[in-house]
Parts: sequence; structure tokens; C-alpha cells
Amino acid sequence: MLPGSRDHNVGGGVAMDWGPIVQTGVGAAAAIAGGYTGAWLQRQHEQRRERDRRRERAAEAVGPVYLLLIDSNWQRLGLNARHETFEPTFTRLWERWDRDCGPLLVLSTGHPSRHVRQLADSLTAAMSQTLTSSTWYVHDLLGNAADIETPRREAEEDYQKARELLAELREAIQRA
Repeated sequence: MLPGSRDHNVGGGVAMDWGPIVQTGVGAAAAIAGGYTGAWLQRQHEQRRERDRRRERAAEAVGPVYLLLIDSNWQRLGLNARHETFEPTFTRLWERWDRDCGPLLVLSTGHPSRHVRQLADSLTAAMSQTLTSSTWYVHDLLGNAADIETPRREAEEDYQKARELLAELREAIQRA
């Protein structure tokens, strides 16, 4: 033993250097923590990518419905109403609705957010109703019906309801 040094081996056993054991333990703990952190980050990244894909699919369902709602505005249809264009105009609108409502129904069935599903379902009904009331409004407008105020008011209310539901749905999709 060196002069001035202390013998840590008081009981006569072999002296042990704990440094490598502590370093190994710390290294192992860091590796385990790093592994868990990496797995957590990977899971977060995958969840974010899945949310983004859901938003894109929802936008693909809602975008055409938004354009259809713009084109089925009761005021514009009434201002441009002509006997010779009534049937082709509304036939095209209803054909678009037949095509565009499918993806909206899929959204109302398969989206993980209950709120999004409910809004998509409500919008499906509201869009059908606004097309119906706009069709009758323009029909009555061209037919010089005695009471044009009632169909006009119904078309306006139905259109406004569909616009509000569409705005709510678009917002809910972004939050989901």
C-alpha cells in the first residue's frame, strides 16, 4: 500500500471498482430510455401522418360538395332561370349530387371522429334538401305560382343550413 492512501478493503476482501458497473448501468438505462423515446416519436409521427391522410380523404369528399353547394345557390339559379334551361340545369346538379354524395356518405360512416361522422351525415341530408327546395323554387318561379314566397323562403333556409353544416364539417375535419 502507498503511503498516505487508505485501504478501502477493511474487511480483508477484494477491493471493487464500482465505476465501470455504474457506467454500464447508466449506459443501459440511457439506451432503454432512448429506445422508448424513439418508439414514442415514431408512433407520434405515424399518428400525425394518419391524421393528415384522413384530412386529405375528408377534403376529397367535402370539396366537390362545396362546389356543388355554390352552384346550387337558390338566388343564382332563380336569377338565371329560363324555361329552356330548367331541365338540363337541374339534371346536371342532381347528377353531380348522385356522384358526390357517395364519398360524403363514406365519410359519415368511416371517420374515427363521431362529430365528423354526425356532421357529414347531417350535411348529406341538408344538401339533398337544398337541391330539392331550389328545384321547386325555380320550378314555381318559372310557372308563375301564386305563392312564390314560401318556396323562396324554404330554398333560402335550406341553403343556409347546408352552408352552416359545411362550414362546421370543414372545421371539425381540421380539428380531428
